Amino acid sequence: MNILPDKYTPEEFTLLGASAAIMEWIDRPVSISSLWQNVRADLRVRSFDRFADSLSLLYATKVIDAQDGRIFRAHP
Repeated sequence: MNILPDKYTPEEFTLLGASAAIMEWIDRPVSISSLWQNVRADLRVRSFDRFADSLSLLYATKVIDAQDGRIFRAHP
């Protein structure tokens, strides 16, 4: 599983692409289960493992944060 695109893997099929797909749905605080229901059919995300890895990447890079069982965009 690539984080960044390379010669053989386009951006939309990397963790970066999956993370971008997820961020399209985080416009307000949302539960993880609701977010999963929204993105599960997106081919960029494809599986719960990629979903979880993308959330980990977004959290580690401080793009999202979590509080009271909901995730939201972190403030700059």
